[in-house]
Amino acid sequence: MTLIYHDTQSGVTLKERGGKIVLPSGKTVLCKGAKPNPELRLYRYIEEGPKRPQPGKRIEQAISLDGENYTITRTEVDDPNFDLDSFKAQRVAAIKQEAGDVILRQFPDWKQRNMNMRATELQEIRLDGVALTAGEQAESNALKLAAQWIKSIRAASGVMEDEIKALTTAAEVSIYHAVWPELTLS
Repeated sequence: MTLIYHDTQSGVTLKERGGKIVLPSGKTVLCKGAKPNPELRLYRYIEEGPKRPQPGKRIEQAISLDGENYTITRTEVDDPNFDLDSFKAQRVAAIKQEAGDVILRQFPDWKQRNMNMRATELQEIRLDGVALTAGEQAESNALKLAAQWIKSIRAASGVMEDEIKALTTAAEVSIYHAVWPELTLS
């Protein structure tokens, strides 16, 4: 149980910290084992409701003294200053970043550069009129599949960005979950 000191006359409220409350007079009240005592202005501290608001909401709180209880009741209310378009723009930016991260986890920049160089080499072999070996053809096919997957991630990102822009509430935007295409190289 957490205790709180509250003086209704001065408006001073002090919450227990580290098992003690240091009163304005300098006196220290040890809270371990202490019980609420309204005569000493010590109350049981109770919090009700959410501590953080959902997007598009803000927290309003009310304080009440009832016997031995000092209760803070929090409720969510609509935030008139909430900008849904800005919230959507933040989520769209996050989707774009996540798409890039998904690609780079599988194919870091250095690997993509090497893949591009190898694709160019294989293309030059073909342009010289030489048939690719079975190994080179398999390598070429794997490079094509990798490129198709990267394009599919980019396309999925574009679709998700449009879906987010079409949402109409902050709750819908906040629970939107990205699902990315799987990579298959065979």
